[in-house]
Amino acid sequence: MWDLVLTFPCEVRLWNTRWTLAKVLFFVNRYFALGTTILTTFLTFDVTPTDAMCSVNAFFAVIALLLVANIQMILQHRVYALYAYDKRIVVPVSVLFIAIFVTMMVMAVIVYLYEKDHEAKIFGACCLLGSMDWLYLFWVPMMGLDFVLVALSVYKSLQHYL
Repeated sequence: MWDLVLTFPCEVRLWNTRWTLAKVLFFVNRYFALGTTILTTFLTFDVTPTDAMCSVNAFFAVIALLLVANIQMILQHRVYALYAYDKRIVVPVSVLFIAIFVTMMVMAVIVYLYEKDHEAKIFGACCLLGSMDWLYLFWVPMMGLDFVLVALSVYKSLQHYL
């Protein structure tokens, strides 16, 4: 929140500029994430959660994945700019991103179905009974894409400075 307050005067200047993909990604990242955070906080601290509210918690995992995908697109956009939007970089990285995002969405649906069958309310709080053994693997594909983006950035930096 403090970051939003501090950078708001600079952001106002963006409102009157031409709409671009980077501007859309920026506003989605800034305000959709803020709205999701406020809604999640409100639902998490509800005194008497209903079954519907408990099932919404799993839905927020999908929302989180969409926000992470938005951040990844911002990072990709920056790397593409480093390479002057060279199609030899843009096409493979974009295809990799789509493949990883689809894989993670499939994994999110599997996790959602598991959590839906294993949720319970204990002392009025939404809880999961057990967890999946492979859940830690969920973020590995996105970390692979991050590694590729960092490697491309480091390579371009070394080209520039050496």
